[in-house]
Amino acid sequence: MNNFGNALEIQMMLGNAALESLKTILSDKEIEGKTTPFTLQDGSKFEMTIKRL
Repeated sequence: MNNFGNALEIQMMLGNAALESLKTILSDKEIEGKTTPFTLQDGSKFEMTIKRL
């Protein structure tokens, strides 16, 4: 599979990670950021951090 073969999967995982992080940050004003790990179907592991500015 080329670098863009799983682009849709990556886009969906990034969207889900961002949504999960934002829900947590918005529900508690004391939380400045959240890191959400995710794994693609091929086993590649990543994490995304979203911080309040």
